[in-house]
Amino acid sequence: MSNFKKKAAAFFRGEGFLGTSMTALLIGVVIAFNAIIYALTAGFGLYLYSPEVDDLSISGATDEYFEKINDHGRQVTILFCREKSAIENSSDEVHTFHETALQFAERYPELIRLEYVNIITKRNSSGELVDLTPYQKASDGTSYPLHDYSVIFLSDITYKTVPNIGSATCTYGEDSSGSTALTSYNGEEVCAAMVKWVLESEHKTAYFTTYHGEVSDISFANMLSCAGFEIATIDLKSVSMIPENAGLVVISNPIEDFESAAGNGVFSEIEKLDAYLKDGGNLFVALDPYVERLTELEGLLSRHGIDISYSEDGAKNLIRDSDQGVTVDYFTLISTLSDTELGASIKEKLDKHGSSKVRLKECAALILSGNAEPLLKSSASAELYSGGKKTDGSGNYAMSAVSFTDNENGTRSSVFVVPSVYLTSSDVVVTSSYANRDFVYSVIDKVFGAGAVPYGCNTVYRDSGMLENLTMGTARIYATLIFMIPAAITVVGSVIIIRRKNK
Repeated sequence: MSNFKKKAAAFFRGEGFLGTSMTALLIGVVIAFNAIIYALTAGFGLYLYSPEVDDLSISGATDEYFEKINDHGRQVTILFCREKSAIENSSDEVHTFHETALQFAERYPELIRLEYVNIITKRNSSGELVDLTPYQKASDGTSYPLHDYSVIFLSDITYKTVPNIGSATCTYGEDSSGSTALTSYNGEEVCAAMVKWVLESEHKTAYFTTYHGEVSDISFANMLSCAGFEIATIDLKSVSMIPENAGLVVISNPIEDFESAAGNGVFSEIEKLDAYLKDGGNLFVALDPYVERLTELEGLLSRHGIDISYSEDGAKNLIRDSDQGVTVDYFTLISTLSDTELGASIKEKLDKHGSSKVRLKECAALILSGNAEPLLKSSASAELYSGGKKTDGSGNYAMSAVSFTDNENGTRSSVFVVPSVYLTSSDVVVTSSYANRDFVYSVIDKVFGAGAVPYGCNTVYRDSGMLENLTMGTARIYATLIFMIPAAITVVGSVIIIRRKNK
């Protein structure tokens, strides 16, 4: 009898069965654990490392974006304020954006060309003098200096200067050691948006209100710029009326209320906002859930059917979701698009370009009436808390809403409200796990009618966060699997071992 047959016969008689079974058990545990890790990695954004080399290739999402432009035979020049050889020999943000611009010029040769000028000598690649003075003026008439990290987009209609291409395309944050590090690069989005910008003759302005303690993340302003808006601030007390070129008024996380009665025949801040909306204006409002009631501003929103939910003690009701929460306190959670026609339309657009999961943090609940409809909502398992106490448990709370009003003069106004400071924070706008960026673009596009926005462009993420897209409900399921599968293998193996030994 061969050696193999002798060992096999001994095994089936129970000899050496314990050691073999324990080895098989160990292998089974390892296989089960790896299967779970793979599922987490594939489905929930478990990042175990960052790639050494970033993929800077453009996605081609701009094909549809540029389709109408190409039909008109127009051309855009991307002018770098540095010689080409100097860019190629550098390793900074200009070099990175140049790689992106080269791909655009190659993909759309009839639409885009690159040019270079030495910022010191003011001569281009052909040795000709170039007057850069006209490109140093901002939209509000002020001027700023050009540097070798500036990029100018030119067409026969207009120009758009990006004073610092690095700050426009790169986002920085702290890494695990506390040092400042690059967290994302969105050169494709910026390049596409600026090319489209200079091929349009008119641009509405997005005005951010001031002097009420407002705070806004620069990421939001950058997205509005990419959506075709000029960016400016407005002090509603100092202007007679909101300018006609206002395509959008943004009220971002104020801590003080707006003036409701100015007196002496002068319009108040609220009256100016009312007049703007009655003339077809658009309003974007983000509210801090920890700020006390802003009676006048919230009264304006209430007239458009959007109210904040308050508890009996006068504090805002915050949404807590034990299933869709992504932090242990359940106040940071993943919201879903509503099942309204507009919500379904936005969800279809987001799913086309990736995930439709929108992450919000410390969000108050909204109560809707009249023409108002929800855009984002919590799950059925959500509850309301105020002052650490549960105030309601019915779930499916509105987390953002929109209200459309058809005015007597034939115009239509739009009001969007989110009772959280987190929707446009760079924490979630600059991430591969959530759809906050494209959701905000959808609001700009479908609610405020800004037209085409750069959906789906490739953004390079350096995301070291682990399990940031794993909800608590899903985490419980996977935690159970992690313990149950090895436990089940152990029990089965032990039963087999005992039964074999007792024979």
